[in-house]
Amino acid sequence: MRASMRRIIDEVDVICQHKADGSIIPMRIRFMNEDGQYETYTVRGFREVEKKGTHTTEDRVLQ
Repeated sequence: MRASMRRIIDEVDVICQHKADGSIIPMRIRFMNEDGQYETYTVRGFREVEKKGTHTTEDRVLQ
């Protein structure tokens, strides 16, 4: 895995498809790297993570 993918990215642009049931399918993502350049990736597959409630992590991120 590249070093830029190991950090937390605050802002991500997403192109996605919306389904009739309200769920989404991500198709492309884009974010700015440390050099100020945009990196764009095509999503070839994804897996939904089941959410069983919310919690706050040690660094105060609500999940």
